[in-house]
Amino acid sequence: MDSITLNETSPLTQAAIWNNNVSEFIEFARTHSDFYKKLYSSLPSGPLTLSQLPILEPTTFWASNPTTGDGLPTTPHVDGVVLASGGSTAAPKITLVSKSELQAVSNYISSCLVAAGVWPGDRIANFFVAGDLYSSFLLTSMGITGCPIPLVLLPLGFGLTPQKMISYLQSQQATVAMGITTTLAKIAAALLKEGKVLPHIHLLLFSGEHLYEDQRGLIQRAFPNAAIRSLAYGSMDCGLVGRPAEEFDDPKVHKVNHPTVIIEIVDAEGNAITEPGKPGTIVSTNLCRRLVPIIRYPVGDIGEWVDHAKNLFRVLGRDQKEVRVGVVSIEAHQLRSMIEQTLSDADRASFHGAQIRLERKELRDQMIFRVACAPADPEKVNLELAEALNRLKPWFKDHVAAGFLHPLVVEWVDMDGLETAVTTGKTLLIVDKRL
Repeated sequence: MDSITLNETSPLTQAAIWNNNVSEFIEFARTHSDFYKKLYSSLPSGPLTLSQLPILEPTTFWASNPTTGDGLPTTPHVDGVVLASGGSTAAPKITLVSKSELQAVSNYISSCLVAAGVWPGDRIANFFVAGDLYSSFLLTSMGITGCPIPLVLLPLGFGLTPQKMISYLQSQQATVAMGITTTLAKIAAALLKEGKVLPHIHLLLFSGEHLYEDQRGLIQRAFPNAAIRSLAYGSMDCGLVGRPAEEFDDPKVHKVNHPTVIIEIVDAEGNAITEPGKPGTIVSTNLCRRLVPIIRYPVGDIGEWVDHAKNLFRVLGRDQKEVRVGVVSIEAHQLRSMIEQTLSDADRASFHGAQIRLERKELRDQMIFRVACAPADPEKVNLELAEALNRLKPWFKDHVAAGFLHPLVVEWVDMDGLETAVTTGKTLLIVDKRL
């Protein structure tokens, strides 16, 4: 199907106009946001390019909580929505989205639906997460109902049992289902356990989680006629960063959401990478986000260019700065600090380091704290660490209770039990064995 046509006054067209003058966008943020005014205070006045700007440090960025009116917003928030993502209870990631920005995202998701392969008349079961300031259900539902081709929305959410989800897929004659990959896998497992398949569904769309090979095989068996594709690549922090790359079967490959988003892939020193196949940190600038500007923000993933000139990139996995289990994101330094602070003074004397290990088990993510320490009472500290994690990230226990994640596991080891980098010998903070 042809791409969606834009009218002259749509938010997409406005964003395209903004993209023609990146320096104007930077100057706008610098003038109207106290945060950016301070951040760029040492830079020369006049037009600036992205390469002249520092890459944002997420902890500092979100410390300027927009709900308090301190620092980030460029104008008062008088219309639109308030959205939240991961973060500690002390410093939640709260962002403000204006009405025009919200409509722009909705339009982009509509175009992503078309690119991903929806057909006119499709009946789409939306199993994304709703409520608690989550954005995925709201935005995808808007994208479906606002799509220029005729579609029917089945607004189901993710809080149902797999059996209830299956019942709705059958009774409402759904032809497309969308949600996080864990939800799709739970539905598939329930179907296969009952000896059933759903051949009438032709398309499964996921976002918010990586698709693992164990999930793909399971899901494909339960939905034998369905293509499994990424709906979009993005986050509450950065907005919609990438669209489905229709010419690739690999769901990790996306097209940059041009013209509103600029993607950079940078090395450890912050230098731009343009050659294909060389991994680096994905950094995003969203020219559509003018209420709370996002300029050179690390998305939290490692990626590589497939074709820089064509804006094609591949997402390789999570950056070492952030842990993501299921749809729960936690900054790695917070976990490392939490582990050490939970230890008593006596136990801390034998503490030699910690590692966060991520594994796949029974189609779910599992987080393991591997701690080089000899505590006097390991079982007591295990309980204290679990309680500390629940305070830091209440959503973690909620997702464990819902069956999306395994409970936390703590392993006490000596220094040799911590995995190190082959090239440098340095202890790795995060060891991801899922991909």
